[in-house]
Amino acid sequence: MKFSAIRSAIRAELGVTVHPVEGAHARPHIYLTINTATLGQPGMACFYVGKHVGRDARYLGSGKRLQAAIRKYGAGAFQRVLLTFALDYDDKASGEHCEYEQRYLDRWRVSDNARFYNLSDSSGGGGENGRRAAAAARASLTPERLREVGRKGGCKAAEALSSEKRTERARKAAMALTPEQRSAMGRKSALALNAARTPECEAYRLERVRVAVATKRAAALAQGGAR
Repeated sequence: MKFSAIRSAIRAELGVTVHPVEGAHARPHIYLTINTATLGQPGMACFYVGKHVGRDARYLGSGKRLQAAIRKYGAGAFQRVLLTFALDYDDKASGEHCEYEQRYLDRWRVSDNARFYNLSDSSGGGGENGRRAAAAARASLTPERLREVGRKGGCKAAEALSSEKRTERARKAAMALTPEQRSAMGRKSALALNAARTPECEAYRLERVRVAVATKRAAALAQGGAR
């Protein structure tokens, strides 16, 4: 299905304008995955809201119901599109709350909406039931097992978040591209950034700049007074 048709159908049903996700993978963003096989069929699950950062264009989401639908219809029936960038989301903690994602989850009441594959209405993931299950699982572990899990998790996190490895992989990938490919990627990225700059996103960015400037100015005045 062509992107223009998908965009029109989403605008008509959900009241939002989506954008192509190409060029936005490297920045934290809120996405919408669509099952084109059930798009336009009332009562059938079709959408999934999530947050993500990464360069895997094939990523569609990790929800259980969504994954079951992908196995049923095939990955080719699904398409991921960009809702907005998530300026308050830190990719170092994939389970943290994200206000931008929460706005969409609340707007569409996804956990009670038959059109959505989302099981939770919480940006942190899992909802109240998920949090209780996680707490119960932790309580059942012995202190030794907890320490072992913590060590393994710490090693994996350190490896995944190594800035040196990220830089090296990015450098190798860039070296493998031709000048034409680099130029094309730059144009796509610029178009995606401009298209996805929603009023809420821009207002949040300007507020962060204002706070940063005010903080820097106050620190300079304090330093001058101390002299």
